[in-house]
Amino acid sequence: MKKRTGRSALVLGMALGMSMLITGCGGRVNGVNQQKMIDKYASYVTLGDYKGIAYEWDDSAIPEDAIQSNIESKLSEYKTSETLTTQKVENGDTVNIDYVGSIDGVPFEGGNTNGQGADLTLGSGSYIPGFEDSIVGHKVGESFDINVTFPEDYGSTDLAGKDAVFAITINSATRESLPELTDDFIAEHTDSKTLAEYKEATKKEIIDRQKEYNESSAKRQVVQKLVEETEIGKYPEEETKRLIDQNIKQIEDAAAQYNVDFATYVTTYYGYSSEDAFKEYLSGMVSDFIKEKSIICAVAKAEGIKATQDDVDAYVEKLMSDAGFTDKDEIKKYYTDEDLLYYALAEKVAQFLVDNGAKTSPTDAEAQ
Repeated sequence: MKKRTGRSALVLGMALGMSMLITGCGGRVNGVNQQKMIDKYASYVTLGDYKGIAYEWDDSAIPEDAIQSNIESKLSEYKTSETLTTQKVENGDTVNIDYVGSIDGVPFEGGNTNGQGADLTLGSGSYIPGFEDSIVGHKVGESFDINVTFPEDYGSTDLAGKDAVFAITINSATRESLPELTDDFIAEHTDSKTLAEYKEATKKEIIDRQKEYNESSAKRQVVQKLVEETEIGKYPEEETKRLIDQNIKQIEDAAAQYNVDFATYVTTYYGYSSEDAFKEYLSGMVSDFIKEKSIICAVAKAEGIKATQDDVDAYVEKLMSDAGFTDKDEIKKYYTDEDLLYYALAEKVAQFLVDNGAKTSPTDAEAQ
């Protein structure tokens, strides 16, 4: 069964990072003895080579159609809609139609709107070939017949390859229009003063987005490869069990809010086939989390990398933006102080791995 993604998966992922607050002497960041955390998890693994890890970075030029698509999207924000009465409908217009389809004079199942009306944007290709084209040129209020042929590979074998007649009535129609793309429009609706200036700003925005994607993707790639290539010597059994139990308790509490039991909740809300299947998945996720955390801490120890309070604060701000949290108290429901410190540290370690990795282009990877 397909597993759910989205906010439910996000909550699960956040819960996997929950750790006990480590106490001890020494300098603290976010209320946590960072060195003690690093030493503890680093002891679980023996690092191999972690420099020179290859990752893909897309430096391809921004295509002109990407800029044009952005411009069209801006124009569509200010489109207007006109109700058609006497004009002939065209491709791009949205019509509401009723129809009755028949083959050899006999109506067939599924070929009738039963007077309920159906909306159709002409030219969208939503119906079989010839159907929409045959409506173009008619007017609202007209009733007429069209002749079409169902494709040979049509889903219903009873209809595939058959000639059909549809009795059509156009109930209503609307036409959307985009504003004219001028300097005045750009000046009124954007931060740019001219179309040329807006195109340059759009290009920069796309380049910035691509760079942000490349940076995020590169970090994921190097960490994933290092995790795959590193063996963990041992898993802390007590912590593994605690994290699993902690997640189960959190999900049990969520299930109780819906007045359902744990098994029902994980099969319906998370999409797993059984309670055992979900627990097996959860066990694997916890093990993967501990392994990755151990490797991150091992690199941090080897290279003397530490996170500062500013790093933690920046991570929290990004988390609030990305995950849709409205205040920091909400974050504390899912993250401990150590979790936030660890994730801030992981960002710095991942950046170190990228800085000391081997950048390749997608074409290089395809050639290998």
